Amino acid sequence: MAETTIALQKRAQQFQQAVSSGDWQKALIAINALLEATPGEVSLLYNRALVLKNLMKPEDARKAFEGVLDQYDGHLKARFELASIYLEMNAFDKAIQHLSNYLTSRPDDGDALLNIGNAYLYSNQVQTARDFLSKAHTILNSELSAQSLAIAERDCGNLDACNDLLDGLPHSPEMAATRLKIQTQGPKGCLKLAVSGFHPTR
Repeated sequence: MAETTIALQKRAQQFQQAVSSGDWQKALIAINALLEATPGEVSLLYNRALVLKNLMKPEDARKAFEGVLDQYDGHLKARFELASIYLEMNAFDKAIQHLSNYLTSRPDDGDALLNIGNAYLYSNQVQTARDFLSKAHTILNSELSAQSLAIAERDCGNLDACNDLLDGLPHSPEMAATRLKIQTQGPKGCLKLAVSGFHPTR
């Protein structure tokens, strides 16, 4: 038993070292070994799912996070991560479902509000998106929250509000390109460009 405990401690140290150095493949080997010794351990299952996410294996990570929730439905971090994966997969209905569940426990989580707002935005439910994104921006007051809210304001037809948000962004070449993109795209863009030789996409 002592040898097993020592071996597990060593494997846990290897896992921590691999994570610290960003060696996700080694981290996966270590966490898999830990799970073989203690199958079903929720914290290990969650960490394994995070490793798979960092290995850029979204489908494997999705299944892993769902496995965590199968073991413990109240694992909020796993639900948030699962919703984020669904958002990246453009599975907006499922992202909204999980984020809505998450927000019942964490109603003032700015990142979750931003994500659910974007999910509604991408689903063309712009008024609902605007409501969530407005609350997210009040909490986060970040460039990302300002950009998302500006898009929602634009698509709701609130062009002055859209421009006010964009005017508050940093004045850099990169942000200038982002500002122009937001102003010109969408069915209710703030600026109209000549169509000759230019075909904007939504």
